Amino acid sequence: MTPAEGNHHSGPAAPAAPLLPISPLLSDLPAGVHLTATEAHRVMLHCALDSAGVRLLSDDVLAVIRIAELNYPTVGAVVSWLGQTEHRHW
Repeated sequence: MTPAEGNHHSGPAAPAAPLLPISPLLSDLPAGVHLTATEAHRVMLHCALDSAGVRLLSDDVLAVIRIAELNYPTVGAVVSWLGQTEHRHW
């Protein structure tokens, strides 16, 4: 095949594997479908918490769910704050 012909293949592309490990606390989210805003916020929050080294207690899970229900600018601010903890020691 010449470069001008391209590299075409038929059939649907295989689903990509997640780039990051997903928290077991997110196992209730549906796989292979679009997430709602709240579900996407939960993923963002769990990734930020994991990255910051925060271990959630059972009571904390409900707090994450409630924060995820807020609008994107609010959730984004929390994620940003957690990102700033990277160079701090608790």
